[in-house]
Amino acid sequence: MNINTTGNIMDGILNRIINLSKNTVEHDAFDRMTFDRVAKKCGKLNDIRDTALGKSPASEGEKTCHYPFITELQQDVFYSFFKYNPKFINDDKIQQEFRVHKEMIKKAQKNENWRKMRNMTKLDEVNSTIATAYFSEELMREISKRDKKLQKQIQELQKQRQQIIDLMKDFANAKKEADKKQLAEQIEKVTQEIQQKSEQAMKNISQISVSQAIKNATKKMAEYHETTNTLMWGTETSQMRKVNPEERIALANYLLTNEKLFKLVKELGKLKNIFAETKRREIKHGTSEIYSIGTGRDLGRILPCEVLKMRHPVLKKDFYKRFLDGSLLEYSLRSKEKMGKGNIIVCLDCSGSMSLKLYDEISRELYAKALALAILELAVRDNRNYHLIMFEATIKQEYKFGKDKKPDVNDIISIANTTYTGGTNFDAPLEKALSSINEEGDIVFITDGECKVGDDFLKKFNEVKEKLNFQVVSLQVGNSSTKYLEDFSNDVINFTKFIETSKSVFSALVKGGDKI
Repeated sequence: MNINTTGNIMDGILNRIINLSKNTVEHDAFDRMTFDRVAKKCGKLNDIRDTALGKSPASEGEKTCHYPFITELQQDVFYSFFKYNPKFINDDKIQQEFRVHKEMIKKAQKNENWRKMRNMTKLDEVNSTIATAYFSEELMREISKRDKKLQKQIQELQKQRQQIIDLMKDFANAKKEADKKQLAEQIEKVTQEIQQKSEQAMKNISQISVSQAIKNATKKMAEYHETTNTLMWGTETSQMRKVNPEERIALANYLLTNEKLFKLVKELGKLKNIFAETKRREIKHGTSEIYSIGTGRDLGRILPCEVLKMRHPVLKKDFYKRFLDGSLLEYSLRSKEKMGKGNIIVCLDCSGSMSLKLYDEISRELYAKALALAILELAVRDNRNYHLIMFEATIKQEYKFGKDKKPDVNDIISIANTTYTGGTNFDAPLEKALSSINEEGDIVFITDGECKVGDDFLKKFNEVKEKLNFQVVSLQVGNSSTKYLEDFSNDVINFTKFIETSKSVFSALVKGGDKI
């Protein structure tokens, strides 16, 4: 070792070991601040880190690996997803044991799914955080499956890194020059061992592990993206507003750590598609009228006299010219469809039996809530008041939305998390619904139970229903009789299959007096 002074020894150690970067992707203070801010609020990302560091146990039956450099890996992955044009730091500026992360990301970039992921994450701090969580989780799982040697080498590198730190403390406290030289030689030896082991670790990163990890992460990210889009109902005044980054990361936390909410929103997305299809099929388009003549280039609305010109060799050229200019004569339509003006009221049974399985891995409760939320979107879009009455033996919770109170993500989370364990009584929710309904309104009654309604109240209810001309659509999601539902309902639907039942409910609403 060609070092003659204590100062030179320390400078050499610092320059070759300590002062180098632990990250492999170029970033600035803003990038680091962004990661620290969103990562702090993402419970999923922190859970993955704590498990990899051995601070918390893995889930039962879950395979994961102990990875002491997980924090630096997650930072590099985040920068790679978030930055517009990410670039790697030169090897000579990276601490040797962390260069393995550069190799991991390079291998991931060879997979076509990396590009798909980047399309969702570039310059989006929230999506980048979620993608980092998914990829780091899948990578730990894949390493645990097939890269045992790599896992062992990373753990050994961590021990050697700690060994250097301890030697440096001894070096700083040493009084004699001979002791300092001896310690410096030990540090040099361990440094060379770290270099050799790091190079071996980089060779042991299997392409299949990284490719499988990015493939699985991209699939989960696409599903997550689709799920969150289900809750983004636009920014118009009659629609649910888009959420800001702070609310988005809060929502992400709920979706990533709350399986029940994630399932509910997935079902909501399916129901929204079914409703759109049902509405297109049911609503008649013959109720529009011509109310003005103007100019344009809509070939579907040009006047017959313009079409006749196509048969004349000279006028045909004039037709083409005026088509390009947008000056063809065409008519405009004005819709005569009735739009629903009445309240939409959903009475939702939240009794204990609603937790029972309905189909696949979905409970009666989850489907019923997803349906209630799909109807909420209908009300929001048509600017109708919406009243959700959640009941068991008594009314437990109410939510009201209208022009002055639009739903937001927190409302959806609150509805999803509301659960009770009592029995079932129909009188209370029907009485509450009756006090809230108005002319042309709709009541949707969802339950898995049966309960006879009091004769006096039933008579009053049906009299008001006939007078105001509102309709009641009831859905039985259990195995109970529909006898008592028929006493106050216009339509009673038994749950059979997801698509068929959902279409039946939406069709009943759409056909209800052309109100929707």
